[in-house]
Amino acid sequence: MNTDGRLSAGTEIRVKFVDFWPQFDPYAYLIPLLNGPPFYFKTRVVGREAADIEIHSVFRSRAKRMLDRVERRTHRFLTQRTTPALDLRPKDEPGPFRIWLTGENLRPPYGPWNATLSFDADSPGQRNAYFPLWWQMFPELLGMDSEARPGIVQVSRFRPLDTFLESRDGTAGERERFVCAVISHPEPTRLRAIAALSEIGEVDVFGRVTGQAVTDKDDIFRQYKFVLCFESDAYPGYVTEKVFDAWGSGAIPLWWGLDRESFLNPDAFLNLADHRNLDAFVESVADLVSDRGVLDLISSQPLLQKRPNLDSVRQTLARAFLGTNGWSV
Repeated sequence: MNTDGRLSAGTEIRVKFVDFWPQFDPYAYLIPLLNGPPFYFKTRVVGREAADIEIHSVFRSRAKRMLDRVERRTHRFLTQRTTPALDLRPKDEPGPFRIWLTGENLRPPYGPWNATLSFDADSPGQRNAYFPLWWQMFPELLGMDSEARPGIVQVSRFRPLDTFLESRDGTAGERERFVCAVISHPEPTRLRAIAALSEIGEVDVFGRVTGQAVTDKDDIFRQYKFVLCFESDAYPGYVTEKVFDAWGSGAIPLWWGLDRESFLNPDAFLNLADHRNLDAFVESVADLVSDRGVLDLISSQPLLQKRPNLDSVRQTLARAFLGTNGWSV
């Protein structure tokens, strides 16, 4: 922080990460972004000490949630029995710049946040920027070496972003097995789709929901023509790693989701959301399953039809910095 209290390029800042998962690697998230253009901050990750920037996520432990409830009850008790004169918090002391970030299908909260990064795609000029989970799979977007393996998303085998923008030799038609799915949560739409697809072929299900833990999804997916990879909810812009894992194995993704920003190539997968109902979706799969040439053609298509960039994220953060505590970038 500069002596005049302004945050500018080259400033050394302290960054704290709050409510992330236990194996979280702080240097895989936003630190490369803050170190690069247009900010060029010199960042230092801190723990308990005060920070200039706090980045919050949503993975609070049960114990912490219980403590929060106790603190809220205590706060209500005290505020009902004290006067403003007993509030000893400094009024003019600037607080940290606070960023809310999630890879979960949650809406950005209303409250004391300078900026939020989420699946919501708001109009330009808002404090929220679209930063979907699948972008966070690729260190190239964050300004990191593409050979790095950041602990952001548990992808079976990490692949560079350019891989998903290129066509390939499709071989899904050569595979003997029909459909598989790796499922952790028994989401009803997934289960209904599995039951319907089982009417036309054998569907193999793995994952926590069946008690069959999977250490490498890629090894399993490579044996199948199709991989069922539904999102947990069809919310506009909610795209996770699932369709990338399926496509990366050479299988044809059977997806359910809403790619509001049109990054995904619809010729590379079948989307339940593009069909009038589940029966029509299953009928499309049945029409393809014995046509080796068409299966190879679909599985040869690139998954992405345009390359993402973090311009909107940088603009949102820069705009928020300018309006906070006199900071500048």
